[in-house]
Amino acid sequence: MRLLVHREGDLLGATETHVVHQANCITQGARGVAAALFARFPWSDVYARRARGSGARDAPGSIAVRGDGGARRWVVAVFGQVGPGKPRSKGQDTAARRLEYFEQGLRALARLEGAESFAFPHLVGCGLAGGEWRDYEAALERFAGDVAPRPVVIYRLGGGGGGGGGGNAGEVGGAGGASGAKRAGDEGAEAPAPAPAGKRARADE
Repeated sequence: MRLLVHREGDLLGATETHVVHQANCITQGARGVAAALFARFPWSDVYARRARGSGARDAPGSIAVRGDGGARRWVVAVFGQVGPGKPRSKGQDTAARRLEYFEQGLRALARLEGAESFAFPHLVGCGLAGGEWRDYEAALERFAGDVAPRPVVIYRLGGGGGGGGGGNAGEVGGAGGASGAKRAGDEGAEAPAPAPAGKRARADE
């Protein structure tokens, strides 16, 4: 039985207690889903300390939880890739290693106290990050089984629908709301900056 819930809608308006996205471990500036989340929820910007010149890096497979569950909603970054963009052909940032990091982050997320429900963008870890959606969706399905009966929801803009392959990226509206909606492929880190009103942009980390 499939436990993942696929919902048409904007991740920025998710009603789940914890919004989850993928981030990389080294860059200072965000694009795509991460940029949209950081713009709407500034306290969730896990790259800010890097931009201040600390030289800090995050460990792949770890997570960062930002917010207080009140005025500052919970946003969780899963550090599922070392660097931005496509996977490398060898070393610590290959497609296989990235999937391992993502699954490691999901295991940490499953242990998170007080998390009642989870929202993810469609194509998390894919899009410009180069992951295979069938693999990431399968990992999320296993995660949903691990945390059941807590809901795990995948948000997709304008497309509805469930599983299957990777096509369009995305799923957050622009920081200004529906009129400025942009497609975000998902995170790893990076994608185009928020698109002008009426346009869609591929994104991700």
